[in-house]
Formats: sequence, C-alpha cells, structure tokens
Amino acid sequence: MTPEIQIFGPEGAKYELQKYLEDEGLAGHIVSMEDADKMTDLQIGIKVQQRFPTRSRFDLSWMNPSPPDGG
Repeated sequence: MTPEIQIFGPEGAKYELQKYLEDEGLAGHIVSMEDADKMTDLQIGIKVQQRFPTRSRFDLSWMNPSPPDGG
C-alpha cells in the first residue's frame, strides 16, 4: 500500500512540513494540503476520517458522547 499524507494546519507550519517531506523524497505521497488554524482533537479525527474513511482506525465515539435522552 502506498502511503498517503494529508497535511493541514497553519500556513507557515504546513509549508515547512511539505518542504521537509519533499526533501525526504515523499512529495508524491502528499494527497491534500488544507488551511486549518486551531482544531480540537475531535475536529482533527473527523477530518482524517473524511479523507481516509475505510482506512481510519480511530474510534472517536468516546470524544463526542450522545446527548442525554430528551435533550
């Protein structure tokens, strides 16, 4: 399986990581670059699951408990 890399984050950091990956010969594995400022762990997990739905091994249900009945 060919590794796929999803990069998201603040502009400066995102491009520094891209440059590093290019220098390491991994540029062809970058499948997306997106702007994202502050994100919660849940938001990050959801973004990864949306990009890699069948490969995600994250169970995030514990991070977003269902609301109590009647509410």
